[in-house]
Amino acid sequence: MNHAAIRDALAHRRLHPALTEPEVAAFERHHAIALPRDYRGFLLHVGNGGAGPHQGIFRLGEVDHFSGCGPWSSELVSALSTPFPFTEPWNDLTHRPYADGTSEDDYHEHFANFENSYWFAIPGGFPICNLGHATRVWLAVTGPEAGHLWLDDRSHDNGFAPLSSTKHPRLTFSVWYADWLEGSIGRAV
Repeated sequence: MNHAAIRDALAHRRLHPALTEPEVAAFERHHAIALPRDYRGFLLHVGNGGAGPHQGIFRLGEVDHFSGCGPWSSELVSALSTPFPFTEPWNDLTHRPYADGTSEDDYHEHFANFENSYWFAIPGGFPICNLGHATRVWLAVTGPEAGHLWLDDRSHDNGFAPLSSTKHPRLTFSVWYADWLEGSIGRAV
């Protein structure tokens, strides 16, 4: 990724200031991980989030909330040093009310069970972008999928699935961002 070209192409959009090496290293030490090389390079040489696909890239350690962005919650992101749990698409709706034969009278009790089994905090990765309606793109940082992006579409009962394209069965941050950048430049011309 040519960092100077990215900055020039995004001059009309806002990128947050890049992080320093000590800031990124402190994050990695705190979480006992190594960030994927391409994402780490983006943080150091391009920006700490801002302009990017969909609603933009989150700052490191932040996610969207109802009134803007703020720190990750323990209900969403779990221990980053624990391997990312998915290697194949996942969507376990087993305990979803009505899908399991639950009557309307028992709905609320069963819904709580479903929420606990479906909306668990995800280890080994974190959200980097919101597509809208609580659908997010996650970056896996540990485990077999480290460096790959995943779609979290649990808000629409579609679970987790790896991001892919016709050229790539698994997308990395740099491929995903370059595809978006290329499309943005093409639309601007």
